[in-house]
Amino acid sequence: MKMEFAIMFLYVFTALSWLYIGLKSIAQFSYNTPLKGHPDYVIRRRVFHHMKQPTEDLAARITGTQNGTLSVDDEDLIWFIGTRIVGPSTQPYNEKKLSQLNKKYFEEGRGNFVNKVLKGKVNGYFLDLGSGDGSVFSNTLYLEKTRNWTGLLVEPHTKKYKNALGFRRKAMSLNACASAGNITRYQALFVQDNIPRIIGDWPPESEQQRLRSERVECFPLPSILSAVDIQHVDYFSLDVAGMELDVIKTFPFGAVTIDVITVTFQPHYMSKANSKQYLAEIKLFMEGVGLHDCLGELKAQTGGGRQEGMVVTFVRKGLFKE
Repeated sequence: MKMEFAIMFLYVFTALSWLYIGLKSIAQFSYNTPLKGHPDYVIRRRVFHHMKQPTEDLAARITGTQNGTLSVDDEDLIWFIGTRIVGPSTQPYNEKKLSQLNKKYFEEGRGNFVNKVLKGKVNGYFLDLGSGDGSVFSNTLYLEKTRNWTGLLVEPHTKKYKNALGFRRKAMSLNACASAGNITRYQALFVQDNIPRIIGDWPPESEQQRLRSERVECFPLPSILSAVDIQHVDYFSLDVAGMELDVIKTFPFGAVTIDVITVTFQPHYMSKANSKQYLAEIKLFMEGVGLHDCLGELKAQTGGGRQEGMVVTFVRKGLFKE
């Protein structure tokens, strides 16, 4: 009897030891996880049949990739992105931040515009790239708060991202950027006129730019969408400070359908002639994809309510006939 008890104890001790080692390796692998103590922090791990435990080599392969060696459907990369995603808040909205909303923009901005285009659809799903602080000038908050939508907020700027978490959005969020060219890499996020924008790979060549920049993780958009396992997006808001065309060219239109797209860009980053050319290139690309009609463009409200940007809207072909 004593021998059987000793053997059973040995088995239990061995199992617990392996469990501890596994959890410890996962903790080491999920490096620099933002706001790990935040009450809404959720680690989402995709489990693949071929993968046992994450290793240091795997972490190095993903975080150290500056040369585009990972494919967009690399299962380890998708798994890794999933560990970086914070789940929807289960707490009430932050009332203090709610009182600071720009009421006019909240009621008359892009969120309500999309609401009208989609005829008041409830329980929809949005993808918000360049979601900012997720509150004051959010393109998706109206849909979330009044129509019970959810989705994914993607924002590389750490301060804005933390503010969004503090607002307690009912959507998943990722503190990263969607990369141009479907390459996993670190890039430099530079703040100019209170607007963060990607200026190239990390580190910047200029010392002055380095002092005003932060290093951000950039992942392929198809990989990000695979990490949240979504095949249809009702509204895609794209506002990434000059990278709109590069990013939308990476969207997996064959795998994920979209009903409404708004592309926002800031003409003050370029000359008037170049901004017109940029707008024309966006339209030409979407025309080539052939899945959406252009609904038109309009001036965009940005920080402080100033009309500094341009918004072009696309809707899925046949949407108004449904």
